[in-house]
Formats: sequence, structure tokens, C-alpha cells
Amino acid sequence: MSPVQTDASLNGADGVPVDVGHVAIRDLVVLADTADGPGVIYGSVSNESDQAEQLRFQLANGATATFRAPAHQALSLSGDSTKTTLATVPSGAGGIVAMRVSAATGGDVTVNVPVVGGQSYYTPTPSAS
Repeated sequence: MSPVQTDASLNGADGVPVDVGHVAIRDLVVLADTADGPGVIYGSVSNESDQAEQLRFQLANGATATFRAPAHQALSLSGDSTKTTLATVPSGAGGIVAMRVSAATGGDVTVNVPVVGGQSYYTPTPSAS
């Protein structure tokens, strides 16, 4: 028998899903127009545990960013008060970067994350600080 289509999991977003410990990250993408320029991590983070979780995002080039996920909350990685930035992204728009996502209580996962440009609905384009 062939499976029913509704039994198949579908990721209907630009980004990738990541589960690390009690934290679920959805629609994970990096916004960077050019290679070796700054980038902003986009996605939503949901922490279902009873304690806050410190997340770390690391690219193969060594660029890292951290994000504090409060207990029982869902937040954007790119909100005004929660913007999560990377100093350099080795690939520009249209590329893919390997990203290691780790949580203090949940181990780590490496995923291939798409890089999108500032001309999309992900705005604003990151600028060098």
C-alpha cells in the first residue's frame, strides 16, 4: 500500500526545523546578501521546558551567536529586542551554510541552513557594525 499524503511530514517554510533538547526552532534561515558579510538568523524558538535555555549557533567559519530562550515562551530570533547576528557568513543569498545548534541541556545538532537575501520578505538587510 502506498502511504496517504497526509501521513508525510512537510516543511512548508523557507527555513529548516531544528529540535535540540526541549527547544524547537522553526523556519531557521540566515539573512545575508553577500558572502563574508554579516548575517542575521531568522526563525522562531519555542522552549517548552521549565527552565530557560541558552542556545548557541555556530558556522563552520567560527562565527557564533547566542540566544536565551526563556522557559514556556516562543520568540523570534530576529525581533527588535532579540536580533541574533553573525559577524560573517561564508555564503551569500542563495547559498547553504552548515550550522551547529547547541543547547546546554540538550546536546547539539548540525543542519544545512539556507541563506536568503535582503530583497526578500526577510528585512532589514544586516549591516556591518
